[in-house]
Amino acid sequence: MRAADSIACHRQTGEHPYPLFIVIDVQTAPAQPSHNNHHAFFGIRARLILLVLAAVVPLLLLIAFRAKQQITLERADVLEHIQVRARLIAARLDDQLSNIDTLLLGLSHVVTSDPASIDKNKARLDTIAQVLSSTHSNLKVRALDGRLLGSSGKNLETDFFDRKLFDATIAGRSLVIGDPVFTPTNGNGEWSLTLGRPFYDSAGHVAGMVEVSLDLVLMGTLLEDRALPDRSLISVIDGNRKILMRSVDAEKRIGQTCYENASILQALAIHEGNLEFTSADGDKHLAGFSTCSRAPWLVFARVPSATTFASIERQFRNAQMLGLATLAATLALAWFMASRMTRPIRLLAADAAAVGEGQKIRFSAVESRGEMGTLSETFNLMLSQLEERDTALRRSEEQFRTLIEEAADGVLIADSQGVYTATNSSAARMLGRTQEEIVGRSIIDLIIEADRPQVAPEMARLLAGETVVSEWWFLRKDGTTFPGEFSAKRLSDGRIIDTLRDTTERHREASARARFDRKLQETQKLESLGVMAGSIAHDFNNLLTGILGNASIAQTDLPSDSPAQQNLDSIKLGSMRAADLCKQMLAYSGRGRFVVQTVSLNRLVEETTHLLQISISKNAVLRFNLYPELPSLEADSTQIRQVIMNLVINASEAIGNKSGVISINTGLTRVDRAYLGGTLLAPELPEGTYVHLEISDNGCGMTPEMQTKIFEPFFTTKFTGRGLGLAAVLGIVRGHKGAIKIYSEPGKGTTFKLLFPCTVGNAENTAAANATEKAWRGEGCILVVDDDESIRSTAALMLRRQGFEVALAADGREAVEAFRATPDRFRMVLMDLTMPHLDGEQAFIELRRIRADVRVVLMSGFDRHEAVSRFTGKGLASFLQKPFELQELYRIVQGVLTGTPSLK
Repeated sequence: MRAADSIACHRQTGEHPYPLFIVIDVQTAPAQPSHNNHHAFFGIRARLILLVLAAVVPLLLLIAFRAKQQITLERADVLEHIQVRARLIAARLDDQLSNIDTLLLGLSHVVTSDPASIDKNKARLDTIAQVLSSTHSNLKVRALDGRLLGSSGKNLETDFFDRKLFDATIAGRSLVIGDPVFTPTNGNGEWSLTLGRPFYDSAGHVAGMVEVSLDLVLMGTLLEDRALPDRSLISVIDGNRKILMRSVDAEKRIGQTCYENASILQALAIHEGNLEFTSADGDKHLAGFSTCSRAPWLVFARVPSATTFASIERQFRNAQMLGLATLAATLALAWFMASRMTRPIRLLAADAAAVGEGQKIRFSAVESRGEMGTLSETFNLMLSQLEERDTALRRSEEQFRTLIEEAADGVLIADSQGVYTATNSSAARMLGRTQEEIVGRSIIDLIIEADRPQVAPEMARLLAGETVVSEWWFLRKDGTTFPGEFSAKRLSDGRIIDTLRDTTERHREASARARFDRKLQETQKLESLGVMAGSIAHDFNNLLTGILGNASIAQTDLPSDSPAQQNLDSIKLGSMRAADLCKQMLAYSGRGRFVVQTVSLNRLVEETTHLLQISISKNAVLRFNLYPELPSLEADSTQIRQVIMNLVINASEAIGNKSGVISINTGLTRVDRAYLGGTLLAPELPEGTYVHLEISDNGCGMTPEMQTKIFEPFFTTKFTGRGLGLAAVLGIVRGHKGAIKIYSEPGKGTTFKLLFPCTVGNAENTAAANATEKAWRGEGCILVVDDDESIRSTAALMLRRQGFEVALAADGREAVEAFRATPDRFRMVLMDLTMPHLDGEQAFIELRRIRADVRVVLMSGFDRHEAVSRFTGKGLASFLQKPFELQELYRIVQGVLTGTPSLK
């Protein structure tokens, strides 16, 4: 019985970029009778047994783990116990050595008072020796030459003399411990260890040695420790790996080298610790070790692992046997109980199979008071509620249909051939059609013709089981189009469900982002070109300084009526034009020399009118439309005139030989963020009112591609050698924190609109009177510093002609060294800003440290404000702009040396 035909639901979350559509088919089909019930119920038994195993096996593993954990804990306790015993024995040895050292020290004081009477007072030595324990074999006093002065020993036939110990004791000032030796200390051959300490005469000089011999076998009694288990062994090893004492077989092993495994040998270099190792006979041992603080001895205690863990391992084996027996009994009981449990299940399965084969509903006859009875009642209740369930499913289908209909995205359901059989109202609204007009069509009928070839390969992917996501242009009924994101999925019954989302807004945002990225790239390109132009202008200014300076010197040397004066004038004129070119390059780079004043834009246009008339083509007519009462600007008058000249000359060249009009307009413009977004240089400018200068022509105009390149240095559509005019305009406007907007169409002309921030205040008169320089001669020495040799030589020649002595330096470091040698020699320092090793700023700081009142004039081809901004308030005397002539240099030097202030 089919309860629902096709149910679809729409779900969209933040984690999934596309809508998720679920199509549900609910139907009740006749169940196939089971022909393998025996195996099914055998599976129940197996599962029950597996359940028992799942419960018992972890318990057995837990028992094993606990036993293993107990062994681990016991091992850690044993290791800790052994280490504590080793530490305790080491402390005992340290106490013994400390006592011996104290007694020897006291004996050394006794001997120091009267060393000659030691042999006469042997009873006194015996008394001191009795204070020692029985492990101390003998007490001796030796002279500086090794002679035995006195001894507490009795019945000694020979006197053993340890020369190595004696030499070490005489050379030191503290207790010295010798090596183990086999000596006749008590009349028999025994292993002993001698300890010595020097004693001194009344003058404080070493006079001999007091010593005590220890019986190492008797000392071994200190190693006895009943707290350790049987077969434990404690050894004391010196720094040479010799056995000093041993709790087992001491007489046989004392003095022998310890040849234990590598782990034990490594323990000799460690203060204390524990380890586990395998001895040469293959037995495993646990060991603890500790070093004595008063001697380089290692106390090494070990116990056999077999003795330590025998009882625990026996308990572990017993637990294993008990666990296996418990497991076997549990499995047998589980098999029996499973057989009893599956009988009512088989009866209930037969009733369910009858219902599944389409027979009339019969209730289960299983009678039981336990869980099977409850299952039988539940089965009967399920049969009685089957009709109610079908009703609920039909109601759920209607709810899901409503959900699809109200979905924001379009939903289209197609058959296995791709023909749509149903759709929702959102899809119909996007496509500008009714739902009835969409049913019976395919996706090819709904997209533009250019996208239709892509349908076949996408359909092949869909039939292969993939989920297809594409973006196509869809065609509305009225002929308009829109971009849409289309996803399709093939269901298990062969039907296809498609979803459609209008992506017009996404495309609009992507387009806006692309325009912003393109504008950013253009700005970065202009900035990089500006850096290059500034660097070229700086080097070019250095060359022009030499040319212009030498031309000025040559003119001064030649008579005024010399024929060469005209040639020198031409050289100076060419140099000044080249300097103007450098100014344009610096202006493009944003590093031009601005002299900022409060000026009137209208007055600057009017003052430039005469120059404009003679600079443009005779076919072009100038028209002015100047806004009255225009606010003033904070600007460089010369640079603004340069902008006006360049734009008017470009407009004249765009008109060419035909008649045309060039319009010059000024005024106020209120701009918002949208307007500024369409200009150059304005991404960070604030909204507000700006003074504008607009220069228009009706010439040839420009293509959009040409507009993207016109501000690049040396780009021109004219003859070679042009192309810096608009680049300089860009730099000047940028330096004045303005913006540029261009309107141009091929064949219709071009308009440049320049925006400048306006200011409050009256415009200043930019005309300045030329003062007449008085003849003046200098004296003293001036230090000239520049990394360009031509500038150094030119400046030196100029200054020498004025009466100065000149010293030269090729960089800042050389200048500082020359100044430090004779700081009072120099009246002034003329120094370049950009130099290797130490630049102008660094050299200035070093010079001021040497002599705080030194007068320094800075030279640079960069803008005055940029060059001296880092010297503000530091005492820079003046600034000299490159390139410079003879008179300009004299004026600056005279002002500095005569006290006329020129820079603060």
